[in-house]
Amino acid sequence: MSDEHRCEEEAVGDAVSQVSETLTATEQALAQALTPLVDVESELAALKRRTASVKAPAARTSAASGHGRQAEKLAAACVELADTLTDDFEVTAFLHRVTERCVEVLDIAAAGVLLTDHQGELGLSSASSEQARLLGVLQLQCNQGPGIDCFTRGRRIDHIDAGPVDSSPDQFWPQFQQAAREAGFHSVYALPMRHGRQMIGTLNLFRNMPEPLDDHSAMLGQALADVPAIAIAQQRFAREQELLSQQLREALDRRVLIEQAKGIIAGQRGISLDEAFAELRSLARADHIPLSALALRVISAPEHAVLRRRAPENRG
Repeated sequence: MSDEHRCEEEAVGDAVSQVSETLTATEQALAQALTPLVDVESELAALKRRTASVKAPAARTSAASGHGRQAEKLAAACVELADTLTDDFEVTAFLHRVTERCVEVLDIAAAGVLLTDHQGELGLSSASSEQARLLGVLQLQCNQGPGIDCFTRGRRIDHIDAGPVDSSPDQFWPQFQQAAREAGFHSVYALPMRHGRQMIGTLNLFRNMPEPLDDHSAMLGQALADVPAIAIAQQRFAREQELLSQQLREALDRRVLIEQAKGIIAGQRGISLDEAFAELRSLARADHIPLSALALRVISAPEHAVLRRRAPENRG
């Protein structure tokens, strides 16, 4: 074997080793990135088990207690909603179903959801009635209302309309109050939709009578708010990881091309891999083309891969 061929084989071997190391590092990065998604799946499975287990004890007390009937409805609603999360679901339709189940379980007039977008900005998502939808739009347009305050403060906000003299200093939303009153809603309860420390949105519950939300109903309402919070977090995380995986694969593909081209140039020119990379990079910059595109040219036509040398500088 000639020295030239031996040098070329060694250079290609070094390039293959670097590609192998890059592949290993990428696999490790992907495994680490997907770990939180497994945690979200486990959380959904645990929620489904908990809600299913509520049904049995609730049945024993349903005849004597309205709370028992509510618990039965909650269990059925949560199991139904959790079942839909196993497939790729459409967010708006899913949240509309959530608001409908809130009306059934909590014996309220209407429900609506304000949801953040991917930039963290609050927007309208779904509602069980047109009146609730319009009140959601009003809150966003006027930047006032229980849903806005709930999202900002990260805690439950109740609005009980006691009449024209109701003007609580920290919950005075004149436009929202008037619109809610005209729609026939005299009680509004905004519950946080949170996954971990991240606020995803708010669940707004509407009643026709001015009355406080009892602790039991508040607990059930928060459970119904937690279901979509987990679901949305799962979907968004899955999309983010899919995008990250795609970006990593594309970066890896580009790196593989560059490493192969380096090996070809190093073998043909009898230079080191670092020198071959410097030549590739210099020519790519001079021709204003991506480094991976130049590498693909080298791989596609290795017999013409010897890069042109720069003309020596005229020092005279």
